Amino acid sequence: MPNFNYKVRDRTGKAIGGVISAKNTEMLIEYFKNMGYTPIKISEQKGLTGILNLKRRLKTISLKDINMMTRQLATFEGAGMPIMTSLRALEDQTENWRLKEIVSKIKKDIEAGSEFSDSLGRFSNVFSTLYINMVRAGESSGKLHDILLRIAELGEKEDATSTQIKTATRYPMVVLIAIFAVFIGITTFILPKFAALFAKFNTELPLPTRVMLKINELFQSYWYIFLILIILLITGFKFFLRTKIGNIMWSKFILKVPVFGKIINNAIMARFSRILGTLMQSGLPVLKALDITKSVLGNVVVMQALDDVRDNVKEGRGMADPLALHKVFPPMVVHMVGAGEESGTVDTLLIKISEHFDSEVDSAVKNMTTLIEPILIVVLALIVLGLALAIFLPMWNMSRLFLK
Repeated sequence: MPNFNYKVRDRTGKAIGGVISAKNTEMLIEYFKNMGYTPIKISEQKGLTGILNLKRRLKTISLKDINMMTRQLATFEGAGMPIMTSLRALEDQTENWRLKEIVSKIKKDIEAGSEFSDSLGRFSNVFSTLYINMVRAGESSGKLHDILLRIAELGEKEDATSTQIKTATRYPMVVLIAIFAVFIGITTFILPKFAALFAKFNTELPLPTRVMLKINELFQSYWYIFLILIILLITGFKFFLRTKIGNIMWSKFILKVPVFGKIINNAIMARFSRILGTLMQSGLPVLKALDITKSVLGNVVVMQALDDVRDNVKEGRGMADPLALHKVFPPMVVHMVGAGEESGTVDTLLIKISEHFDSEVDSAVKNMTTLIEPILIVVLALIVLGLALAIFLPMWNMSRLFLK
């Protein structure tokens, strides 16, 4: 079917635009009128349609897209709109083509009698276990609007933290790439000229220069071997992480890495307390909430600790004692959870804990560049020293040859 660019006004007069597929203009106008929209402009896309369709289908669904969808659904739900009306409006407003198709399929599932959460479960590669179970809890309790708002807040916090980390690590990555490019340029274009010149005088090049030239020669002659080794190392590392022992070793290692280990641990604690507290506030039983929280943390060490917590709760005891047995949980978490169990406000105190650790992570991520700089300076100093010796020692020796 051809694609049409459209612009319509809804019942409130708000302009909505986008791209939609239809057999012809007449059917599209009829569709918008049935939806209660007033068409303003409809035009068929000409040329490159196949390429545009391929581009849309290859486009991924980001966390930002899911968050925007959830926030819009929460708004529609809060306005008292039926779920089918909300999904129709969402389908029209969603710009991501793949997500638009998923919303359309969910709408058809609900028309066929499925629950919203069951339909979301069909797309578990897009919607997380946490998302699906929270929606199911919202449907059961009749508080879908509140639950959707909480899901959106959780997703937006995750997205904000991820964006902060990417921003903080961009500077050192750019510097290292630039240094690598300079190294390649010098060893490929400058040092070989010194080698050719020294060969005419039958004089040996200085050691640093010979080392740099040898490295360049090895890369140029055996680059495919290095490429194969890198691929094998990456593949082997991924396979190692899939094993039980490998996953445990890696989970322990990243929590003990200098500087970054504490940031990672704080981020895990923030996520653990925020998700568990939100699930409990949403009305999920503690055991179910612990199972869901465990599945989304991604660190085996913490997941094993939560297994102990779950077993303790299942036997009628509290969460604080098993948490205290695992060093990954700071004393603050243990004491706050214990106080919450005594006062019956575990969910509220967990949210407070998450806010504390969120602020710790935010502060650490903002200062990450400062934390990385000493390491980066040492690495850069060694690289610059090597390059300087490789370039200036031949120049020094050459000047001495001409002076003789």
